[in-house]
Amino acid sequence: MEKLARKLAEKIGANTGADAEKIAVMAYGLSAFFQMVIIFTVITAVGLVFGVWYEALITFFAVGIMRSAIGGAHSSTYIGCLTISTISILLFAFAAHNIADYHSRFIILAISAVIYAASFILIYKYAPADSPNKPITRPEKIKRLRRRAFVTLAVYILITVIFALLPEAFYGGHGSSCALAFALSAIWQAFAVTPAGKVFIGVIDFGKK
Repeated sequence: MEKLARKLAEKIGANTGADAEKIAVMAYGLSAFFQMVIIFTVITAVGLVFGVWYEALITFFAVGIMRSAIGGAHSSTYIGCLTISTISILLFAFAAHNIADYHSRFIILAISAVIYAASFILIYKYAPADSPNKPITRPEKIKRLRRRAFVTLAVYILITVIFALLPEAFYGGHGSSCALAFALSAIWQAFAVTPAGKVFIGVIDFGKK
């Protein structure tokens, strides 16, 4: 996919007169787009077959939105990122679905409360996470990203409470599992910004160079 993205970017660049830097940016954007399409397609297929599509879709978007604010550990290769992202989304979708099946809405709320408390602490202590290629050094940017992360977390909490208290009103009665999917997405991405999260991703990196 990276090669295809590069070829398409070069073709577009040749037609528009773009320089090498703009072509590289286009290639990166196309590569990321292809990755999202593949992940979405796989989780949709698996989710529909096993009845966890709602949870998988929520996790897909919730993780992505939170990650855009706080960053986090990632695979060293394209295929590794694709594999880890797809598997983790499906695992959390299955976990949310099965936990909700065996617990009441109030237990779901209690579990979510613990998860969100831990997420808040981790985000407060470690976010936003940068990388050598994209360092975050400006204090105003750090404050802006942290504020965005906490606003996102607050929105997830609100949605979780509504879904958990009114499970029958959402997604064909899957409100409780969808509520838990938001919470699990938050803690997964919060964990990804910690030193332990970076080590963990490095250990399970399927595409490790």
